[in-house]
Formats: sequence, C-alpha cells, structure tokens
Amino acid sequence: MFNPKRILIVRFGAIGDLVLTSHFVRVLRKRFPEAQIDFLVKSRFKTLVLYNPNLNQIFSLSETPKWQDFLCMVKTLNAQQYDLVIDLQKNLKSYLISFFLRNANVRRYLKQAIPRFFLVNFKKNFYPQPVQPVPLRYLQAVADLGVKDDGGSVELYVPPISFEKVDRLLATESCSLLIGVAPGGGRWTKCWPAEKFAQLCALLHQRYSARILLFGSSKDKEAVQKIEYQLSSAALNLCGKFSLLETAAAISRCDLIVTNDSGLMHIAAALKRKIVAIFGPTVKELGFFPFRAQAIVVENNTLNCRPCSFHGTNKCPRGHFKCMEEISVDEVLTACQKLL
Repeated sequence: MFNPKRILIVRFGAIGDLVLTSHFVRVLRKRFPEAQIDFLVKSRFKTLVLYNPNLNQIFSLSETPKWQDFLCMVKTLNAQQYDLVIDLQKNLKSYLISFFLRNANVRRYLKQAIPRFFLVNFKKNFYPQPVQPVPLRYLQAVADLGVKDDGGSVELYVPPISFEKVDRLLATESCSLLIGVAPGGGRWTKCWPAEKFAQLCALLHQRYSARILLFGSSKDKEAVQKIEYQLSSAALNLCGKFSLLETAAAISRCDLIVTNDSGLMHIAAALKRKIVAIFGPTVKELGFFPFRAQAIVVENNTLNCRPCSFHGTNKCPRGHFKCMEEISVDEVLTACQKLL
C-alpha cells in the first residue's frame, strides 16, 4: 500500500470549511503518524490551522495572489518534495497548484456536484443515503489508503494568549449564564431577521438572567446593533472587536450559542458548545449541519423551494423569504430551553 512520507493538504477557506477539515487532519495523522503533513490556506484564515498539533507547516496565499506570488509558492512547495497532495478545495487555484507539483500523487474529494445541482435546481434528491456530512466526504479521497473515521468531532486549537483579552473582559460579568448570539452569515438569506434575534435575546435574558454576547464581523454590525439596542445593558457587543481566535475564545466561555448557518456555528461545534442553529435556504443534504455536536437545528420543513442555493444568496429567489420569516421566536426559544 502507498505509504506517503510528505503530504500537502490544500484547502483555502472559508471559516467553516477550514474548521471541518480538522477531523480529516486528525485521522490522517493517526494513519500516518510519522509523515510530514503540511497545509496550504488563504492568508486571512491561517490562524484557524496555525496551532493544530497534527500539522507540521502552514503555507498561505493571499486572496488574489499575483502570478509571481503564485509561482513563488509553487517553487516553495516543490522544494518540499511531496509525494501526496490532497485537494479538498477543487477550484482553479487548487488544480493549478497540484498540476505544478512534480511527482506528487494527487487526490481530490468528491464534491457530489451532480446531486447538489439536481437538489438545488429541481428539488430531486439523488444524494447517497444516509446523508454524509462534509468531514466524512473528505475521507473518500484517501479511503484506499486506510484512512478511517475515528468517531470524533471537529476541533479548533486556540492558544492561551487568545483567552487573555477575553477573560479580562468577562471577569467583570457577574451573571451565571452566558449565551452567545451570532446573527450573521455568508449571505443575506442565511440570516434569521435581526428583529427576531432581538426578541429571542430579550426572552432569554428575562427567563434566565443571562448575559448575551453578540458575535460577528464588521459586516454584521448593523444586525448586531439592532439587537444591542433592544437589549441595552443585557448585551455585550463584541462584533468586530476581537480577532478570529479571540472570538473563538469568547465562544468557548458561553453556555449556549444561537447562530445561523455560519462559520461561527462550526467554531462553536469545534469548541464543544451547545448550539441552536437556524437554517434557511440550506439543508442537511448539502453537508454542513453542526458535525457531531450537541445541537438542535431549527428549519422550516414546510416549503418546497428549499434548498434554493448552495451557499445562500443576497435575496430570496421567490421574493418571500419564508424559510426564515416563518421560523418563530417561540420555536427557537423552545430549542434553547431544551439545551439549557
């Protein structure tokens, strides 16, 4: 059997995608404990894999690298003399990287693009049953090498320094329950309305005397501010104030995370938090439900237009947005109560 000594994994991002690769990295390391296992990632997401003890070296490319930067990276990677390249990205950039790497055996995971196309466009479900989440789909690329699922979940390694700022801030909090809320998402249709998040947070504060931590990037600022305004002193707005790993550290201190289908949802799963996840245009078959987490997914299963996209869109294709609008505050509150 092929026994690689130098392995490169290519996965550029985004946040959730990279967190989901951690399961793959761990089981690959278990199968090849003596191998050099390196990772190629986008520069802005590098910290998500930087502290993973199962990896030897991290290489990174900018979002839109110039040709000279790309060729320089190819030269750097060729010097490592990889005998196995595992492409978990499968886009033009990753294909070019693997094409230029000499003498490497290249493996790619099966994206199941055809079943996805029929499900999204014609609502015909040709996905193999039972549905496999993305981390298990990754394993298909190296199944013939004896790489097997270990039954574990995803993980994220957060260094102690990332907890320092967070713990100083939270040391002033006297409440017994911290609930994290992440109202953002990659696309508008993946976001439950901010007004409903605000109502939910008010009820959670009222019933549990909980302190609400509001998470998000700078693009989520408007939604977070709407929630903060309704809650006043009950909320702590952390939107855009922490680095990615500091945000992860703060999430790890929460008793519950309420989130849309987003990268922060996968970070919460990696940190073994209890999760209530609200899904609109996307469904389980696409592979991105919280992986092996203590989670409840709230979704509207009465619609025949779901899923309408793979990653979400910036407006509802039908114009009604029922997949999110018809999910009530009471439904999400009930899910939270089951986990608290």
